[in-house]
Amino acid sequence: MESGRVVLVVGVEESSTAGLESDDWTVERVGTVAAASDTFDRVDCVVTAADLPDGSGLSLCERIRERRPALPVVFVPATSDDELARDAVRAGVTEYLPVSVISGPDDLRGAVAAALDADPETTGGPGGADTGAVQVSADRTDELERYETIVEAVDDLVFAFDEKGRFTFANEAHESMTGNPAEDLIGKHPAIQVPDEDVAKTERIVRELLAADDRDHATFEMDVIRTDGERVPCETHIALMTDEDGEFQGTAGIVRDVSDRKEQEGLFSTLVEEANDGIIITSEGGIQFCNEQMAKMLGATREELTGQGVHRFVADEDRETVEEMFWQRYRGESDSARYEIDLCTTDGERVPVEVNTSLVSYQGSTGDLAIVRDITDRREREQELELYEKMLNAVPDLVYAIDEAGRFIAINEAGRELTGWNPDEAIGEHVSIGMSEADVAAGQRYVEQLLADDDREKAIYEMELHRTDGETIPAENHVALLTDDEGTFRGSVGVVRDISDRHRRERRLTVLNRALRHDLRNSMHVVLANAELLTAEIDDPDLRDRLDTIRHRAEEVNGLSEKAREIEQTLGTHETERRAVDLAPLLDTQVETFRDRYPSATVEADFPDHAWVEATELIDSAVGNLVENSIQHNGTDPTVTVSLSVDDDRVRVTVADDGPGIPEKERRIVKQGSETPLDHASGLGLWLVAWITRDSGGTIRFEDHDDWGSVVHLDLDRCDAPERADAHQATDGRALDDGAGALGSDEPADGRTDPGTRTDHD
Repeated sequence: MESGRVVLVVGVEESSTAGLESDDWTVERVGTVAAASDTFDRVDCVVTAADLPDGSGLSLCERIRERRPALPVVFVPATSDDELARDAVRAGVTEYLPVSVISGPDDLRGAVAAALDADPETTGGPGGADTGAVQVSADRTDELERYETIVEAVDDLVFAFDEKGRFTFANEAHESMTGNPAEDLIGKHPAIQVPDEDVAKTERIVRELLAADDRDHATFEMDVIRTDGERVPCETHIALMTDEDGEFQGTAGIVRDVSDRKEQEGLFSTLVEEANDGIIITSEGGIQFCNEQMAKMLGATREELTGQGVHRFVADEDRETVEEMFWQRYRGESDSARYEIDLCTTDGERVPVEVNTSLVSYQGSTGDLAIVRDITDRREREQELELYEKMLNAVPDLVYAIDEAGRFIAINEAGRELTGWNPDEAIGEHVSIGMSEADVAAGQRYVEQLLADDDREKAIYEMELHRTDGETIPAENHVALLTDDEGTFRGSVGVVRDISDRHRRERRLTVLNRALRHDLRNSMHVVLANAELLTAEIDDPDLRDRLDTIRHRAEEVNGLSEKAREIEQTLGTHETERRAVDLAPLLDTQVETFRDRYPSATVEADFPDHAWVEATELIDSAVGNLVENSIQHNGTDPTVTVSLSVDDDRVRVTVADDGPGIPEKERRIVKQGSETPLDHASGLGLWLVAWITRDSGGTIRFEDHDDWGSVVHLDLDRCDAPERADAHQATDGRALDDGAGALGSDEPADGRTDPGTRTDHD
């Protein structure tokens, strides 16, 4: 044996190769296929494991056979396996020595010595040494017997043909696969079990191998015909056999049943082609394969993409990431990688994607398999969520979400300043950390109402918010349901607003209003009393006219004060929630009341049987004020007409009279919704009508008439009648109180309860 030889160990654990060193050779060790490929020209033998970080020992052997066909390869898998042994034969290993059968250092050292001493020109088994077949020495009978046993034990068809293409050898697997006993095949032409077209293909391949200087084996697919006529798809590996002078002696090969693989390939092919994600395989930076979805994603055809450099489709700022992820896997630092980048289509558009990659063996070399998912929608959702988060944190109110058990799952930063809570520490805590038991129960009742009413979107109620420093804050809680994509209740969300300033303003206004009305009323009483006394003492007609003017204006001021008191009581003690209201019976009751109260007036009515609207409980009070104003300001025998018209979406209430009409100034101010010191209305009646109508989601419109009376239209949203007319959501009639519906009363005349539909608050 020559000295100075080099044995390269690839990926085999040192514990399995201990004692391999020898005076006849030196040992070098590497861990990957890539590292081993750089040494082929200077080593004398390769000892390789089956599994390597960037490929396999068999793929390494195939590379060796392409560059140095006679370089000995000792294959050392972890365990013995018949299928792996067949693959080893096909790949052209010199020695097959599983770790499981190595009993000591001498076994592996002996296998290396035998491989180094093997005659590269000696043929053995079905192929020659330079054809990838297993080489055995003639004087090693035990080794020959071992390989003969393997050949007979394998399930694949092993064969040898003479130079005329007739069987000279067939293993026993022929009978089990085809039904033809091996001994019956000897001397026969393969056409006995191979279709004519595949016989022609095999002969053509053999001619090509004979004509080639750098290739003496080939792998291709063909069918084998069973004796019952069934075709079995197979993969065939064939090699030329030559004598010592290089003369052609025939062929040898292995035929493997690939029915299962074909079925799997068909399944995988369907999955790959039908996948919603892009699938791409690259090798040395070039695209070797991509599915239709990947081509669509890049805006090109598969043919156009094949062979293209993959980096041209990666955004400039992401190329370094892609390169680094590849080399981490190639160096064995990780098996796979997952990252997000932007791809650039052929049209220059950017597509955000999530990439999952891993190394694969593809067409004899190491490639990079990537599953590419378009995350445009997800990126947009993330950006929206980020925007919402910024918006919520910019809101000065406490914004929260709780689960179905009442535990916080989200709180914005404003909650820290308002409550003193640390938002992160508050997550998972029950809402009772900031609310009284009564307010928690109220919140639960409102949630239950929302769950019971599909038409109701939110609820608003007042509560006290308890700070960590012990202070309580009056607050308004806007609550809505939290549901998943299937509509299942998952909790609630809300906005809690500090209304301390509002309460202070309301208390101050209440004090000011009461003081103003009290002083104003008392002062007007004094004025009226003195006017009466002076009238009795003065005979001058001019002075008496002036006293009448004083008395009249004082009575108007007193009436205005009383009207303000009525409006405050009415609007202050009634909710502005909207619900289903049947206006027809309500207004019919009002008309009858006005006819009794004002017998000199003519009140005409034109109503359908029903006119369901979505409005507040005071909507009939608005109509009643219009009717009463028309009667009181239109002379001694006024005529007032009240009518209802219904279409698909709206209900219109019309009040018309034959009086002097509503001044343009009054109409303009009420329509614009505000007054100025120089432009204000003379009374409050129209304001009350406008406020109630707008709280009901309706509009008020004045119709112009140059020669007679006034016409006022109230347009309201039409709604369907409730399933139960007596349900708490609906109103279909109530008594008129004091000539203006519920004005001045603390409760609705019909005893209506809290409504259960939409709520509008400022």
